[in-house]
Amino acid sequence: MKRGLACLLLAVCCPLMLSGRGTQRLAEKTAAAIAEIMADRFNPRLTVISFENHTELSDMVIQNFYQILVSRLESSPQKNFDFSDRMVAFANGKGRFNSRRLDEIGFLVALKMLRSGPHVGVGITVFSRLSDRLAAVRYVSESIPPEELRVLDLPEPAFASAGFSMTARLEADSGLMDVCSQTEPNGNMRHYFLFPDKVDVFEWGARRMVRLMTLPLEWPRPFAPARHVEGHLLVFHNPAGTWLIAGANVAEKSLVFLRREGNWEAQPALDFVPIRHLLINDVPYLAGVRYAAGRNYFRGGLVLMPFRQGFPDPERLYEKPLPEAFAVDFTAREGRLTGLHMVDREYRYRLFTTDFEDSIVNERLRGAALAALDTDWVALSDYSRGKDRAFFFKTSDGGTREVYAADFPLREIRFISPGSWENEPGFWVCLENAGPDRSGAQLEFWRKQSVPVPEAAAPAPQPEEMIDVQD
Repeated sequence: MKRGLACLLLAVCCPLMLSGRGTQRLAEKTAAAIAEIMADRFNPRLTVISFENHTELSDMVIQNFYQILVSRLESSPQKNFDFSDRMVAFANGKGRFNSRRLDEIGFLVALKMLRSGPHVGVGITVFSRLSDRLAAVRYVSESIPPEELRVLDLPEPAFASAGFSMTARLEADSGLMDVCSQTEPNGNMRHYFLFPDKVDVFEWGARRMVRLMTLPLEWPRPFAPARHVEGHLLVFHNPAGTWLIAGANVAEKSLVFLRREGNWEAQPALDFVPIRHLLINDVPYLAGVRYAAGRNYFRGGLVLMPFRQGFPDPERLYEKPLPEAFAVDFTAREGRLTGLHMVDREYRYRLFTTDFEDSIVNERLRGAALAALDTDWVALSDYSRGKDRAFFFKTSDGGTREVYAADFPLREIRFISPGSWENEPGFWVCLENAGPDRSGAQLEFWRKQSVPVPEAAAPAPQPEEMIDVQD
């Protein structure tokens, strides 16, 4: 009986397992054709700049094929070229690509997918920017049975929950507006908690949160109480000292403090909310936005203020028109701006490159809270009621690719902030009850899961509850 059942399973599964190699072979053929075109050239840089689907296959199938192709191009040991993946999204049969800094790319690749019966083919056109003409045209094809195409056509990423995990859970006051983590010059990590009337400064030690100090906040000319109080906190170091800038939708101006020799000193307030301290053309800037008075969204416009000689320069303020947005953050590489990410008033996730080219990252998603890490990740909360979800996008060369997700079935996400926990970068996710009683906020830290290391490594820490220790 068992032998007969095993034979039956083998007879059913073998064709599927063998046919599952069709897409891989097509991707490998495409990668090999590109590698052959590049073989006689010295260390060229190339990228795919166009990808069209002229088959009845779904966008999800095409995206999965493209991911296999990119993996082969990036990891082939025989390649003598530098490949850059610039796809932002694939929808309605066409790919959208980041065109920033194409002057640094020597060869541009256009792909076109065709189908005739069980045969799926890829047309490859390579354009040389060095000679301003076509360098090569190739066509490869492979037989892919319908069974394999159905396996590829996944409604959602099958590995969505395998990327980010919660490593800490803290109980927080319901008035918490933002969290900022910053490494001190002595190497200790401090966590700054922003409330409407104060900033609490904590350090993690002896398995508990220890409050170091409380910095009171007095907003100049506050508005009438906002229905939903929101704010943003920025902390960074420069030669002048440690800067702390707090902005909220309860007042026009942001409060600025500078710590020197252990003392916090109030500085002139700013008329916008700084989000990041960035380098633009090797000049330090504060990049931020302005809240609509008493509302939970930002007025249209990006504000850039030079930070010369270690101090802000409000006399040389630059502004750039932008759509109104519920959330705004920036990605940077080594402190240099690479992209602006936002959730607009229609809850769409939008990306602006450094040249301010605008694109909608994902047509099907509607988001609310958003935050970006310098380590190439963006977190976006779902626009939902009663339960919530966070999506994690991998950013590369200014583009974005949805990879992972995390579910919060009984709570709603209030805000997401970039941060660090035990020297690991990740995201602070503030959750509140989904019902009428929104008291009892909970703060969780989510980070990218590491690949397993040898068994001699120490076990991962369990989530801890916050114990408030008074001064």
